[in-house]
Amino acid sequence: MSVTSVRSQIEERPGNNRIVGQSDLSARLTVTFEKRAENCVLELAEGVAYTGTVRFRAPNSTIRIGARTAVTGHIGLGRDCTVTIGEGGWIGRGFEITAAEGQQVVIGDDCLIAPLTNIRADDSHPLYDGLTGRRINPSRSVHIGDHVWIGRDSVVLPGSRIGNGAVIGFRGMVTSSRPVPDRALAVGSPVQVVRRNILWSRKHLQRSEIPESMDPDPAALAEAEAEAVVVEAPPGLLRRFLRR
Repeated sequence: MSVTSVRSQIEERPGNNRIVGQSDLSARLTVTFEKRAENCVLELAEGVAYTGTVRFRAPNSTIRIGARTAVTGHIGLGRDCTVTIGEGGWIGRGFEITAAEGQQVVIGDDCLIAPLTNIRADDSHPLYDGLTGRRINPSRSVHIGDHVWIGRDSVVLPGSRIGNGAVIGFRGMVTSSRPVPDRALAVGSPVQVVRRNILWSRKHLQRSEIPESMDPDPAALAEAEAEAVVVEAPPGLLRRFLRR
């Protein structure tokens, strides 16, 4: 097992493992390459602030974190996995990402992920049908779009998809069977969409003067117009409806 802190722009580790990134994270980030880890890469773009741990457990996995993103938590990977976190994001303390069996976790640009959120592309342990012996919990990739806000204590399970501009409420559980569309507010366990065509801002209510309104999103307006359906009822049917 090889344990290191990030100290240099490019640091070669045993097993052709590499850390590519900043030189000012040594007091905050610890990276562990376990015995089976080979050809693993951690890439940290300019301005990344990572406080926490990274653990590569198996070969051929990569983590890429985009410029000006702040992360506080843990990422753990099995074999042939990729985690990509975009630019300009903020991920709060106690955050965890896990992936195994060649799966990916993709998080877009400008995302806000509250503390104690867990994003999983695997279940850690296999589960089998007792009658057939077949495995019933395959690992599956997770995709999170740009400008997504995920509330505190939320869980994103294998196979989940969250669209651009979406918001997941406090303690939401996102599942593969209920993908969250663009610009939707989804809450509950498992989450369900309760509002569409939303906008949200990263301004903090305790630190900023918040306007009462925002300019409408042209993309949302166009989408709403495209989905609008006008139905002309026969006069007789309309009269019967109005008499109720």
